[in-house]
Amino acid sequence: MNTKNWTDEAIIQALRRGDPDRRKAWEYMYKNWRDVWAGVVVQRGGTPGEAAEAMNEVALPFEKVVRSPAFQLDTATLKTYLARCVLNRWIRLRKKQQNEPANPGREEAAIKSVVDSVEKQVMGRDLRKSVDELIDILGERCRRVLRLFFYQGASMEKIAEAEGWKDAAKAKKEKYECQTKLKDHLRENPDKAKRLKELLYD
Repeated sequence: MNTKNWTDEAIIQALRRGDPDRRKAWEYMYKNWRDVWAGVVVQRGGTPGEAAEAMNEVALPFEKVVRSPAFQLDTATLKTYLARCVLNRWIRLRKKQQNEPANPGREEAAIKSVVDSVEKQVMGRDLRKSVDELIDILGERCRRVLRLFFYQGASMEKIAEAEGWKDAAKAKKEKYECQTKLKDHLRENPDKAKRLKELLYD
């Protein structure tokens, strides 16, 4: 295989096959995509060293998600998806290092931040289990919609097609209502919100 210009699909398949193809895929991504995932961190005020640290921590969960048979790259290229994962990890590391004291007056913003972060997170086993438990409480429709959105990054068009709705606007409305239910549930159950936040930021 020509490794000088791999397509996203070729990289995904190489990761799924395992070594030695997996190793070659990572060598390609580190060599050719470093400027992208390091650049998004530097642009936000980080350093190349911090970007490398975030990349090292996100590599394994990123690979686990990509190797999953359910993984679909609907909203971005694999390069930009990886860069987004690195950026999100760096943000979490920076917040953890700053160790900002809790502020009760910011509770609502914190709930929104947790839910928004779930959308962008490369999910490990414990986080996904926790999110599954929350989604299951919301009912069958929200379970289907939020799993498509959180786990597969499905677009509104894809969700509408899967649910048999007429257009993306309907899917967007349903997703918003389900996310509102999720936020309400977390607001009413602060222990669950705290646990989810710990899994996101650890």
